[in-house]
Amino acid sequence: SSLDPAKLEYLNKHHLFRVWSTPDGLRSLAERAHNEVKAAFPSSSHTSVEYIQEVILTLQGRIVNIHDIVSHGAFFFQDLDLESEKAKDMLKRVEPQDRLKILQAVIRVVESTSQDVWESTGFLQLLEEEQKKLNLPYKTFMTVLRHALCGQKDGPALGDVARLLGRDRTLQRLSQSSEHVGLQ
Repeated sequence: SSLDPAKLEYLNKHHLFRVWSTPDGLRSLAERAHNEVKAAFPSSSHTSVEYIQEVILTLQGRIVNIHDIVSHGAFFFQDLDLESEKAKDMLKRVEPQDRLKILQAVIRVVESTSQDVWESTGFLQLLEEEQKKLNLPYKTFMTVLRHALCGQKDGPALGDVARLLGRDRTLQRLSQSSEHVGLQ
């Protein structure tokens, strides 16, 4: 008799959840993933065990085994490839001028936000007023942000992504995406 793949996935997720629900278990998972993450992203300066722990918590519902940390969380460890087909496909329905307007507005907000405010206020909460001022659909706004921060359609909540990336890396990715609009 064989095990149903969906059942196996459920069991794996449940097991991982039980393990990372304790500080020692979370650290153990991060330590086990550490060498694989370093091998996959050798030039990354974001591969410490502590950072991997944060990535695990941010990805929690998406990982079935520790190898998924590399595949589902690559954007946490390396710069984005905004030229990939997956990244380009995200923006097919977004006008370049709308994308640029969104990115420039969000960059202004992030630049004017102190590190203390960044750490104490949710990323999307900081942008709520700006999104309304732009008078663009919420879905368009979020698609542009997800593209700039993750380079892929699916992933953890953007507030969680921005928190883990930190203010400086978030700003760097927004600026890179904005510069990229001008190159197209």
